[in-house]
Amino acid sequence: MAFVRNAFLPYVALVALFYVQSGGFVKFHDTGYAFWKVLPVSTLGALMYFFATTIPERERKLHAFGLLLGALGDFLIGYFENGIVTGAIAFGIGHMFYLSTFARRLQKPTYALAGGLLVYGMILNHFCLMPQLGAHPINTVILFVYSLLLSSAVIISGSMFIEGTTDQSPNEKENLVRFIGFGIFAVSDSTLILDHSGYWVPYAEVIILSTYFTAQFVIMWSACLAPQSKYNKVRSHMKAHRKVA
Repeated sequence: MAFVRNAFLPYVALVALFYVQSGGFVKFHDTGYAFWKVLPVSTLGALMYFFATTIPERERKLHAFGLLLGALGDFLIGYFENGIVTGAIAFGIGHMFYLSTFARRLQKPTYALAGGLLVYGMILNHFCLMPQLGAHPINTVILFVYSLLLSSAVIISGSMFIEGTTDQSPNEKENLVRFIGFGIFAVSDSTLILDHSGYWVPYAEVIILSTYFTAQFVIMWSACLAPQSKYNKVRSHMKAHRKVA
């Protein structure tokens, strides 16, 4: 948890600096805009790789690479006017890195959550992506796949919180924080898709970027909570064993 506290202020400062440099998250599609946009998440990824030493090496590196892929997605979307598709590829691979750190511990899905998110995704994709399928089939399929990956992350993280995991009971803080993080990420990307498809969303860029930067930090926080959750479980088991003895 010390790493989370130490990383918070530099991260917030870099997000604030990007806000100022971009005139309030106003999109420019140039080198300066892309540079300042990439800086917060790439710095967070580097900090996690080198300094989040309480996290097991495999999980630490996978999550750091996920953050760096997110920064690559930031650059592609920020620098190129039509970079949303290549950016989605980078973000999708990043989500696969994230999923590889926790998805295998899924005990069972929460069907109500999965069903609700499926209906939401079908409605959003019907109005935002389906109209583009004929003109841009490859790009649209890529965005569909990305949508499926992010939805899977939300469903898996939410199910782990609600149902518990193979090694945790329900309602663990680690799983709640992760669920919140991916939920916020979904809000960011839903707003991005609506805006990209031509639907008017007030303060779209502010919503997209503020939720995105929040989501990346919250998901990172959940990764740092995992070792603490395991420590608490071992401690509780030892206390129970002493009582029996």
